[in-house]
Amino acid sequence: SEEISALNVLAGKVVAITPSASGAQADVRLDCNGATLTARLTAKSVQRLALTPGRPVYAVIKSVALDRDTLGRAPTPIERASADASTTQS
Repeated sequence: SEEISALNVLAGKVVAITPSASGAQADVRLDCNGATLTARLTAKSVQRLALTPGRPVYAVIKSVALDRDTLGRAPTPIERASADASTTQS
């Protein structure tokens, strides 16, 4: 077998595949022992891997850290203070 450096390998099952509007990518939702993960793949990879709902898979996660509170949500834009807020008139 080939060695990989990722330490987080989760067994799971494909639950759903949702193609993007352009059809070039797809979101693949996985059930990993009760934890839901979503992976964004190219449509070509979905086809090449023959992914279908019910298919057993392994999710390989290589990351320094994951934030459970924001995982799977779109990033929140950073609010910028306006120039007027930094000066006050008395």
